[in-house]
Amino acid sequence: MNSVRVSISSDSIAIRKEIGSILAVAGYMVVKEAGNGPGVLRLIQGLQPDVAVVDIDSQQGMLTAQLLEEDGQIGLVLLSAYPRIKQKSTISGQIQKPVNETALLTAVEFAAAGICRLRKLSDDLAKTKETLETRKVVEKAKGILMESHGCSENDAFRIIQQQSMNLGFAMVETGFARAKNAVNILSKNFVVFAVSSLGFLFLGFGLMFGDGNSIFGTNGLFFLSGADNSPATGDAYQGVYSALSWAGVPLMAKFFFQLVFAGTAATIVSGAVAERIKYKSFK
Repeated sequence: MNSVRVSISSDSIAIRKEIGSILAVAGYMVVKEAGNGPGVLRLIQGLQPDVAVVDIDSQQGMLTAQLLEEDGQIGLVLLSAYPRIKQKSTISGQIQKPVNETALLTAVEFAAAGICRLRKLSDDLAKTKETLETRKVVEKAKGILMESHGCSENDAFRIIQQQSMNLGFAMVETGFARAKNAVNILSKNFVVFAVSSLGFLFLGFGLMFGDGNSIFGTNGLFFLSGADNSPATGDAYQGVYSALSWAGVPLMAKFFFQLVFAGTAATIVSGAVAERIKYKSFK
């Protein structure tokens, strides 16, 4: 069955029935048959068919067709007892009375194809605009990170990606839960990330990357207090975080990059107990 939705408006019941019958046999979905009364424009716009067949031999019908053509959201097939008039749009066509089946089906097909192309172009344009707006926001965020942390553009972008990863986990967890628990789950993610960030700053980073034995770090444990001359690398590096001496970025950039992994790992727990434990017990 054809997925194209068609509405028919004409003051003649016989013409509406004839056109509806032809379109139905051809597999089109006739969503509405109506007279050209004062409310027909609102009716058609509310239904949003792919194609509207409009009888323009009445003043109301002509006005309806003109407004629909100016709106440009619906393909038009104009029906008249008079010769073809000039159309302003590529999504409309006209056939003469009495209705010829072949002419009608051809006109509907062309109008449907035209509006389909127009809608696709409109969607592509909207996606392009959204992509450009997103790019502007990302570039602005990268600039702020580069200025505040003294890191390169690539490193700033990695930090943004990692921060987004944590938000992604929260959205996934919320999506698998009932709506009434959404705030509970998001707040738990926020609290977990906040606490894990403080813990990572207080002790975690030093344990992971501070110089020490083969199991954990023993130098520069608390609040990134160890000696460090980043972004120097290799033999030029002088500090207690030699595990990251290969990265030519400031110490804070290294910290924030690793922080997101630590915070995201911690939020896995909240996902595992989602809707299974009370908020007070979780804390």
